[in-house]
Amino acid sequence: MPYDFSILSRLRKEHKMTITELCERTDLSYLTIAGLERNQANPRFRTLVRICEVLQIPVHELLTLAEMKRPKRAKETDCEFLKEGHCRGVNLRGTRIYSASAPKGACGAQPESHEGDYEHCYVLRGKLRIHIHDSVYTLKAGQAISWDCAFEHNYHALEDSEWIAVLTPKRL
Repeated sequence: MPYDFSILSRLRKEHKMTITELCERTDLSYLTIAGLERNQANPRFRTLVRICEVLQIPVHELLTLAEMKRPKRAKETDCEFLKEGHCRGVNLRGTRIYSASAPKGACGAQPESHEGDYEHCYVLRGKLRIHIHDSVYTLKAGQAISWDCAFEHNYHALEDSEWIAVLTPKRL
């Protein structure tokens, strides 16, 4: 997987450090740091550890930032969580974005467990009733709601409806 370590420049500047200061604090050469910041080098793991110790971030966070720097494309797939209606979506680095439509009376829920996510629903057209745990919420066009998917939930279209649902992974 390709990484773009030019993110180091931004992180260093956020810590109000020059390249020279980062070099001194990590005991790494100017060429090493400058090469990473220009994305012209692939660092050794120990190099990343030294940099992360100084920047006070975990190595996995730096790798995530370096990976996220590059655009990610995804191909649309159909999904089934409504008995009636239509749903299609994409998965971008663990964030799933769905476009759904359903006729009045349709209901459903995600068949697979996704309690490691937060769900965000934005109604584009119509009216939805969403049961979340022991509460019921009614949303109409232009309204949105967000919740922790650890709670059982399901959708019910009170009118012909269209909505966007975004599932974002919980970060530890």
